[in-house]
Amino acid sequence: MKSVFKRISCFLLSILLICTVMPFAVSQNYDYLVGEWETSAGDVNLKLNSDQTYELNWTGFPKDEGNWYTEAESDEVCRISFDGNGILNIMAIMYGINDANYHFEALKIDADNFYLVQVYGNYTAYSSPCKLGLTRVGGTQNRTSPKEPITVPEIEDEGDLKEIDVELMREDKPNYQTQINWGWEYFLRLAKDYNHELAKASLIISQSLYDREHFKEKLYNEFGFEDIEYLPSASFYMPGYAFAHKELTVGESTKHVILVAVRGTMEILEWVNDFSSVISGFRPDTEYVNDALQEYIKKIGCTKSDTILYCTGHSYGGAIAQSLAPFAENYVRSDNHCFIYTFAAPNTLVDFLKSREFLNVHNIINDNDCVPFLSPNYMKYGRQWHYNSNDEKFQSSFDSVYSEKGWQASGAKENHDCATYFAMMLRDLPQEKGQEALPYSYISVHCPVDVTVKDLQGNVMVNTKGADVLYENGCNIQVFNDGENKDIFVPSGVLYQVEITGTGEGTMQVKHQSVDVGTNQVRTQNNYPNIAVHPGEQFSLRVDSAQTEDLQLQNITTGETYSGEEAAGSFPWLYIIIAVVVVIVAVEIIALIWLLKKRKKEAKQVEQHG
Repeated sequence: MKSVFKRISCFLLSILLICTVMPFAVSQNYDYLVGEWETSAGDVNLKLNSDQTYELNWTGFPKDEGNWYTEAESDEVCRISFDGNGILNIMAIMYGINDANYHFEALKIDADNFYLVQVYGNYTAYSSPCKLGLTRVGGTQNRTSPKEPITVPEIEDEGDLKEIDVELMREDKPNYQTQINWGWEYFLRLAKDYNHELAKASLIISQSLYDREHFKEKLYNEFGFEDIEYLPSASFYMPGYAFAHKELTVGESTKHVILVAVRGTMEILEWVNDFSSVISGFRPDTEYVNDALQEYIKKIGCTKSDTILYCTGHSYGGAIAQSLAPFAENYVRSDNHCFIYTFAAPNTLVDFLKSREFLNVHNIINDNDCVPFLSPNYMKYGRQWHYNSNDEKFQSSFDSVYSEKGWQASGAKENHDCATYFAMMLRDLPQEKGQEALPYSYISVHCPVDVTVKDLQGNVMVNTKGADVLYENGCNIQVFNDGENKDIFVPSGVLYQVEITGTGEGTMQVKHQSVDVGTNQVRTQNNYPNIAVHPGEQFSLRVDSAQTEDLQLQNITTGETYSGEEAAGSFPWLYIIIAVVVVIVAVEIIALIWLLKKRKKEAKQVEQHG
């Protein structure tokens, strides 16, 4: 009895000790960030939660709270990523930078100072022009960046890129032998940055899935994956797929790369399944693969903090691979730890807004391949990278890969073939097109008013109450609100209704800008100055960031409409033409009525004298 009591006492004492020590163990790499800080324009409070997420609160700057996570890279730098666009917009406003491929790093200077740095493209924390300096409240300001760059931890025995021999399968012909660069260090980079070498490796893996007999052997010998599970057969809503695993030692930590490769259509009977999947947006198929992935990850025994997800597929398999993007949050700490490369993938997504949330998805498309454009009622997750197989610059690559008879662009099969995609990738990088080229909208409202933004179905996305901003779930519109001044950032290419309600007496100033995503240059601008506002008075502005000329601001209460100053000033003749057309049409209608009446009268007279 005493022995049992003693064990229980030791167990409870251990739990107490763990609970006492854990907060210090959890925050030891990041404690220099926690607390009250100040900038040149306002104060910042950073709190580290027990689940390794930061809670961020701004004063002076517009308030934003995001789900942050941290990953220590050294004693000087802590990498930060989060859900939300608040800081991105703040940095864009301050520095004129707005780029989708970003993450944030906290760059430590000393105990009292650090920079919040937006890193994107080829920049590092030390070379980035976008830095927000913070000094601890009561501390001494000293924001001098360290001169020595940080060395990223290397992967033990696996860090060097190496040329590996691969083969591209050719139907009824000898396989095409080539070399590609491969290295596990690809997975220490940002998934949102397109990696052409990783894309080529992904296509080889995707095509190898069609080789049921040798796939596992190729994946192990050519790429070095282990723990391979391969389900080559497919049935209704049950695609063929493979899982594989590689354990990496990175510095003092362990990372687990989990491969998810989904096979495309292989047999005639599978076309029936493909057709059903297109209609359903590939949801049942994706859920089937996700359920199996969940069990596989449990078997491997990795956690969100040490998992890197790598998904790929061709055609139907690419549709499933890209549709796994929303499920990745269950397995990895952020999108930048989930690498997705698809080839010739059909459309799977209904909600345009979500397509911009998963920029770690890279869809490679041949413009002459009809499959990536099915179904037109859907769209794609993430980014789109385009080739055109009719471009003459690819002819030499086609002649090499299709050595027997050269490239023959004779039909849908050739344009959809993996060999065609690989030949183009050997010759050149793809070009990004589509959604990223559209501008976004910026709306500012200056007056004692409340603002509500709704979608076309009348669902509230976000609204303001006084100085507060209330977001609905899934909203990626950003509103900066300091009471009387409201600044609204609307995603590109989407139609919204902005409703304004007066909360006091005043004169309202409204400005709308259509802004280019890549350059931050204003494309069009509409100004609505000096509009009298009374309590309870309502206004609306219909916003389409892809078509932003001559927007009309309407006073719902009085029925009056206001045209943007620049639009009205640039086209005064438009109203004259409209007035002239209306007069001409009215005269013609009156003349036609008079003529009909005259003919009817004449016909009646003829009948009477007949």
